[in-house]
Amino acid sequence: MSYPFKNHTCVENDNEVIENYGCEVAKLSVPKQVSRFLRKHGLKNTISVPVRKSGLTGSGKANQCHSNVYKLVKVYGGKQLLGFGTNIARSVYLDGTDKLPTHLGFQGTPDTLKLYWHSVWITPEGKAVDVTSDDSRAISYTEDAITFIPCHVLTGDTDAVAKAGIVVPFKFKRKGIWLENELVKESRIRYLWHKDPITKNDRICYMANGGFHNPSKVTGKYHDEILKTA
Repeated sequence: MSYPFKNHTCVENDNEVIENYGCEVAKLSVPKQVSRFLRKHGLKNTISVPVRKSGLTGSGKANQCHSNVYKLVKVYGGKQLLGFGTNIARSVYLDGTDKLPTHLGFQGTPDTLKLYWHSVWITPEGKAVDVTSDDSRAISYTEDAITFIPCHVLTGDTDAVAKAGIVVPFKFKRKGIWLENELVKESRIRYLWHKDPITKNDRICYMANGGFHNPSKVTGKYHDEILKTA
């Protein structure tokens, strides 16, 4: 099923990525109704993506995952895999409404699933790895892998964009779902992500942002140095 969105067509429930890219299958510890909500929106394949922690590819700049991966593909090849990273946490309410969580904490019994749009790198060998290891949205420094729902492989002409701030309370039937800072009923949600034509400006933005703190273990050179000679 599709419908107009701005100047192009969005495709609902179009999660075409069924490969695991060398990763183990991961299971989300969420109630059945949350699992059904994810499947309804095509989010069926959940994998455990290893986190790089050393060398150039283990030092991607925080909150710049899309640019980090795009830059690696330019230098080393491989592909960019977009999808949802996941956090399962405890909602913290400071306004007393018990409707919209002020933030998520990791103490106490989990009651909420948070989805954030994220990119990981498919290496030239076909293995998915997370190269933005200091991204505070995704992981802590102590974690060796993220639980990831792959959605779309970036191509030369097609990007993908997701709704922001997706927070799914385990009791969302009663509370609603936090979507782009608005509490909405499940029935109002048409899609969670969509394909989008990639433009010249998109490519410029990808290259202008992101980067890596550490040099390559093999050459001793930093990413920008390698890019100039690529």
